Amino acid sequence: MKTSLMKDPRQIIPICILVALTACKTTEEALQERGVAPLTAAETTELLTDSTFRIDGDGWIWHGFYADDGTMRGKTVWDGGDKSGAGTWEVSADGLFCRDWDNDWGGGEYGCAALYREGDRITYVHRSGSAGSNPDGEMTMVGRGNVKSL
Repeated sequence: MKTSLMKDPRQIIPICILVALTACKTTEEALQERGVAPLTAAETTELLTDSTFRIDGDGWIWHGFYADDGTMRGKTVWDGGDKSGAGTWEVSADGLFCRDWDNDWGGGEYGCAALYREGDRITYVHRSGSAGSNPDGEMTMVGRGNVKSL
């Protein structure tokens, strides 16, 4: 016995799209399913204060230093050159890492992200304000202090 789907296979496409969309998870949902909770305000502050981090992008590498006075400095290097920036950072009462760059890295506006830690991997997920050009991703701690002399 043939069903209506067998008579007209084009009807399968919308069903497949619906199944694919419901199977997709955000980065945050995937972390939470693995039991990884966002860092608290105290944990985020401890992690970032007086530390240098690295983000590897597609053809670029960024390093950023978060000073204990709430200032930050960063530098992106790619085949075409490099770009530096500075700004301010803080941790909100609910634990969000908020920053405001003096260039277009943050989209020209203040933006905040939740931080998740899984071993050495730090995942950041945009939550509010400007998403900037790299709203969600991973960063790695390079070390305590301004180890890249930014």
